[in-house]
Amino acid sequence: MPIKTLEAVAIAALLTPARLAGLRFPVDPEAGLTPATRLRHYLHASAARLLIVPAITPPSRRDVEELVRAFETDALIALASRNRVDDITFAVMLAGDTPIYSSGLNLFLGAGASCHFVPPEPASTSFALLPVGLRGCECPPWDSEADRRAGLADGRALLSGIVAGGTK
Repeated sequence: MPIKTLEAVAIAALLTPARLAGLRFPVDPEAGLTPATRLRHYLHASAARLLIVPAITPPSRRDVEELVRAFETDALIALASRNRVDDITFAVMLAGDTPIYSSGLNLFLGAGASCHFVPPEPASTSFALLPVGLRGCECPPWDSEADRRAGLADGRALLSGIVAGGTK
């Protein structure tokens, strides 16, 4: 898949869950200059204190941390490195004195929030995307292994539509 197409997939892989969560990206004419960081391609949902960052190569953790500190907000990253839906993964960085970083996350649809970003290990922390931003979840967003498989399959189906050239 050409690089420009992979970039479009990464952007759509972020905007689609953001739309499901009700995030808005208003233009703020009063915002002034954006901070000078290595990462240049991102959208800022200021009301949710969230940056979404599309990528086709994994950004360095240091660069993401620099961006998060500059905006004093969290970050959600989509990595689309190949033309297969199984190769679209997500990463999260939660701001703070010691930022929390988690990568290799998969899109999970269902449960209490419109979407979650979950790790391959079911017992690890997952992240809910809400209109107010990202929230870490100590409990998984599923009740059973069947619910887990169904939510991950729904997430893959949504991303498959994006890879195929459409959005839902």
